[in-house]
Amino acid sequence: MRRLGLVLGTVVALAVVILTVWIISRPERGSTGSVNTKFRLLGPDDKIVVDGFDDPKVEGVACHISRAQTGA
Repeated sequence: MRRLGLVLGTVVALAVVILTVWIISRPERGSTGSVNTKFRLLGPDDKIVVDGFDDPKVEGVACHISRAQTGA
């Protein structure tokens, strides 16, 4: 019973650490999403990526740009 509590506590602590690192490492804006366009068995896939940027001159407005990203 004591071992189960130790394992469960370790898993919860690890999940909190991973979530914290993920939240801190996220950019303010950046990649909004992506769609795979070509599957590659070895290496990363080709995709279309949509990036979002806040407009520095107009508050509350964001600009979105789509671009192709090769997996090479």
